[in-house]
Amino acid sequence: MVDKVGYNVFWLFVSIVMTIVCHAFLAFTFYNPLNVMIMMGVSYSLLASALWPMIAFIIPEYQLGTAYGMAQALQNGGLAISILGAGMIVDKSGYFVLELFFLMCLFFALMVTVIIWLYDGSKQNILNLSAAQRLIYERERMAADLLEREKLLASTSGVSPYDLHQPHSDFHIRNRYLSRIGANLPSHLATHNKGLAYRGLR
Repeated sequence: MVDKVGYNVFWLFVSIVMTIVCHAFLAFTFYNPLNVMIMMGVSYSLLASALWPMIAFIIPEYQLGTAYGMAQALQNGGLAISILGAGMIVDKSGYFVLELFFLMCLFFALMVTVIIWLYDGSKQNILNLSAAQRLIYERERMAADLLEREKLLASTSGVSPYDLHQPHSDFHIRNRYLSRIGANLPSHLATHNKGLAYRGLR
């Protein structure tokens, strides 16, 4: 559903609110816990489907493995610590205090989600785009990446393997660097330096 609709931060917010409601029912009411656990399972599924794709929205493709590995390690570390803490709370104070502990953690998560929502909205709103807006954004990003690759290839199209092994002056290297970043060079320099085809693309 999240992939079809988009608005990942919104659904993340909704899932945390749903989980808060579930733990509040468990802590303060005698409502059937089976129904509460079903609702909690739905909220956990919604949270996972909204949260994990957001990593790919902001991390470059070549770093996704590292990013997901770090996120998984942090999650598992947090689960290990929270389980130990939950056991200590139950032994000393009982399940009611445990539910209060879970509610405290959830309200902290909700606060962080609101901060992310506001920060993302003040920038490019990348994390909370609709599915249609995200498709347009991805197409524009892919087109920009393709253009950058074409420019890089064009910048080296006039360089032969022989040229790569020849020593160049600092002046030549500086002018070649300036041409690659799109700086305007005097026309007489282009005739004396190879590999400045990048200028023609600007």
